Amino acid sequence: MQNIRKTGLFLLISFLNILSIFASDPDLANPTQTAFTQIFYLQNNSYDIQRSAKTIFGKKGEAAEALTLKLKLYFDAKLMYIDTAIYPNNSNYRDSSTGKHIFYPFPDNKAIYLQKINGNWYYSPYTVSQIELLYNEAMPFGSDLLISLFGKLGQKVFLNLHVWQWLGLILLITLVLTLFRLQWWIIDKIAIGLLFAKKSKSDRTVKIIRSFAKYGSVFLLIHYTREFFPALQFPVKINLFVLRGLDLTGVVFLILVLHTAIDMLMIRYTKLMEERDSTMAHQFRPVLQKLLQGASIVFGAVLMLKSLGVNLGALLAGVSIAGLAFALAAQDTVKNFFGSVMIFLDQPFKVGDWIRVDGVDGTVELVSIRATRVRTFENSLVYIPNGKLADAMVNNYGLRVYRRYNTQIAVTYDTAPELIEAYVDGLRALVANHPDTRKDFYLVYLNAFGDSSLNIIFYIFFEVPDWKEELRARHEIILGAVELANKLGVRFAFPTSTIHIENMPNSDSLTPKFTSNHSELAQKTQDFMADYKLKYPTNKQPEV
Repeated sequence: MQNIRKTGLFLLISFLNILSIFASDPDLANPTQTAFTQIFYLQNNSYDIQRSAKTIFGKKGEAAEALTLKLKLYFDAKLMYIDTAIYPNNSNYRDSSTGKHIFYPFPDNKAIYLQKINGNWYYSPYTVSQIELLYNEAMPFGSDLLISLFGKLGQKVFLNLHVWQWLGLILLITLVLTLFRLQWWIIDKIAIGLLFAKKSKSDRTVKIIRSFAKYGSVFLLIHYTREFFPALQFPVKINLFVLRGLDLTGVVFLILVLHTAIDMLMIRYTKLMEERDSTMAHQFRPVLQKLLQGASIVFGAVLMLKSLGVNLGALLAGVSIAGLAFALAAQDTVKNFFGSVMIFLDQPFKVGDWIRVDGVDGTVELVSIRATRVRTFENSLVYIPNGKLADAMVNNYGLRVYRRYNTQIAVTYDTAPELIEAYVDGLRALVANHPDTRKDFYLVYLNAFGDSSLNIIFYIFFEVPDWKEELRARHEIILGAVELANKLGVRFAFPTSTIHIENMPNSDSLTPKFTSNHSELAQKTQDFMADYKLKYPTNKQPEV
């Protein structure tokens, strides 16, 4: 009895397997067959849309036919080539990550996948629900209007393409060329208005604006063509050639647009710096321009590689490792680069300033990306790396508001006190009346007893823009001091050695004789102080 049951169960399973074989569709037996059926029966020489529509799960009749056609047009527009060689032939294929009977033909697009349902492989219910959205995204300007516009005449075939496709191509070219001329004129007017440039063909500014308008218009022309072209429903190979060519050409013109936009930005930057009279910021202009243009080229190269289908993740990983190795090998260069950035941001000096740093004394001539060029007063050139300069202590004489002049004027010991007083007053008047001296602070006083002279401190400041003017002002002041001394009869002292012979035969001694009477000396001192107080009165209040 038990053997009879086993035999019956075996026969039942065999019968169900036979039914499943007859029930399954050979066109949908595995992912390869399903993809082949959907695409093959939409080609011109094998067109059978009803058979292609069988791959759409859950839809019948015209609805399924419309969806399979839109899915094929989406593939063509997005350059998604159906290579059945990579599709599995196994009817029981399972996805390795989920374990389900599904297959993703495009790993980067999770909206489209095949799924095994009731023994057959179909485009999944989720994919079917997304076809309309995908189609509208890829072809915002659909073909329905063109097909209806040209009617039955447009359905005729000429050189393997429908007549409506040829007429649509002519219409597209006419439209984009019209838009090209219109937007060129608009961009040109707006750019000129923004930069306030004169409308002169010989003006370099206007030439840059014309180039910007031209390149920008071509870039927009390519963009319009890229958006409209999929609506013509050309075969995927034609789409692949045309759209990829448009993408690469668009990147080239985008780089040109960015370059001319940077040139326009630098023109505006130069005008602002001229208004502010910033020499250092003006010097930074070529460096900033090169950095921006280099960044635009790198950006364009990334877009171009993306258009060619290069895996940017793997590329960036390799570039990061190479960049780390390069940074380690060229750390001094990197340090100098960031040093130059800090110099341009902090502006501790500008071109033309007189600076002193690490024993180098001279005038700044150029600040580049790597080094600063200083012209020394011996007329030699010294290049100081910016990395070192950013860390060094810089003494900027060029930023001085006033330029100090400090010296000692030595007069002879036999100069009368009244003559010294008159000479000091004359020096003060000389400073007060010179056009380039600071009037609110200067020091001119009898200052010290020197070895061979009485010393007058002469401490003044010049209000002049550069060293040349300072030397001119010094010349005038020193010459005035000499002329005043000659006028008053003041003699300048210099180091001397004097031999005094106190006693000579048959003559009185040369040694001065002083009284030793204490009261007499005290009276002389009191008389001197009385006269001194009258001459130099004090305003100090007595201490309590």
